Amino acid sequence: MENSELELVVTNFHKLKKDLFLLTAKNNKTAVLYHRPSLKAYYLEQQYKQFFSCLLNNTDPSHVFSWLEKNTQMLSKIWNELEYFLRYESIGISENVERLTLLISQKCGQNCKYCYAGGGTYANPSSMNFDTVKRALEVFSKLFNYIEKIQFFGGEPLLNINCIEKIVPYVNHLYEVGSLEKRPILNIVTGLGVSKKLIEKLKMIIQQFPDFEFEIVVSFDGPEKIQNYLRPFKGRFPSYEIVKENMDYLQENGLLQLVEVTYTNYHVKNGIKPFDLRSFFYEKFKLENVIIVPVISNDPTLALTNRDFFIANEYQTVINRYQNGNKKEIDSVERLANQVLNAPPTCLYCGSGITEFVVDSEGDVFPCQLLASNKNFLVGNVYDTKEKLRQNLITSKQKYSKIFDKSEDNECQTCFLQFFCRGCPIAPYLLGNSMHIPHESCPLFKEVVKNSILIKAEKDFVESNS
Repeated sequence: MENSELELVVTNFHKLKKDLFLLTAKNNKTAVLYHRPSLKAYYLEQQYKQFFSCLLNNTDPSHVFSWLEKNTQMLSKIWNELEYFLRYESIGISENVERLTLLISQKCGQNCKYCYAGGGTYANPSSMNFDTVKRALEVFSKLFNYIEKIQFFGGEPLLNINCIEKIVPYVNHLYEVGSLEKRPILNIVTGLGVSKKLIEKLKMIIQQFPDFEFEIVVSFDGPEKIQNYLRPFKGRFPSYEIVKENMDYLQENGLLQLVEVTYTNYHVKNGIKPFDLRSFFYEKFKLENVIIVPVISNDPTLALTNRDFFIANEYQTVINRYQNGNKKEIDSVERLANQVLNAPPTCLYCGSGITEFVVDSEGDVFPCQLLASNKNFLVGNVYDTKEKLRQNLITSKQKYSKIFDKSEDNECQTCFLQFFCRGCPIAPYLLGNSMHIPHESCPLFKEVVKNSILIKAEKDFVESNS
């Protein structure tokens, strides 16, 4: 090893101690080196575990150089990884729009029990016209480097499918003339409570533009009894059969990608746990990609006890079963580990008002759809002058960064999951508190994630050496 390399380690010793975490199992046999900023994990054999334990527990930087000199042989074996850690720059706040949500239709045929949007209308039943969409896309494409994702939201966005049909070629035009650096992902969040004719038209649009990546997210709450109670049509008519038929159609045409479930106390009272829902969607639709989000509600029939704990508790149960000999639970354990290890790092707990914005049918801009129609959170309007909107967006970024940037949060700053955790700091506000990053479930969640990574790392190591 060259002295210059040793000096690089010494100079950046505090960075290493801040960025690297040694995760160990209770039996002290399994150890993983976790690099916080990149979310990468490395299984450590005993000799490497001992090396990093000594390095990271060294509290006197003045002794590090001499200690490294005595361990140059070991250092040379891991130099490529160590240099990667030393030179890795933690991600900051993006200068791009990561998601631009268009409330393309403020109308909806369903009457969800927990709807925060006034039956999907946001107090203004209307449809976004194409001129407003054009203005929004033109303004945001000029004010930001690029738009990562355009989301069609509602209400029920497919009720304005004719506008979507115009938007897609227009977005393609903006890309071809250089106004957009790349084609954004086109994300459609739908309850599928619409006629098959609209689903067929959506399929046609997707087929016409194969260069785009389309994401279809279906809001569907589970088995028939649950779906019909929580997401009925207006007039209390059941929605399950129609939604299922449309789901089947999407699956048959290779378009079914993701389901989002709003998990409620009604699920709990009916004995349905989050993993039961995953099993349901796999058995019915062969769908593995299921997002389960806790309901935001003060209604006791819907609200969850300890809302922030429900997923962590479920994973803890699975890990306990696995550790007690039920090896069938390994898929669920690995799913959690992979959610962490495969996630893009982020410094934001939520991007609302910073890298994510919502435009309603009138062109009003809000930080999040949860706050749309509440004029107290109005950022501006797409028909404002570009300079006025630019300044308003800068003010919004400054305001919400103070709340949503994890580097500003004392507890997040020292946590190994700082660059992973995402959540909804707006939910506490809607439940009667202030916007903040909730930490009540952090100790349990950290333990669950640590154990899932250790289990996966050991399994992968054994398999690679068998």
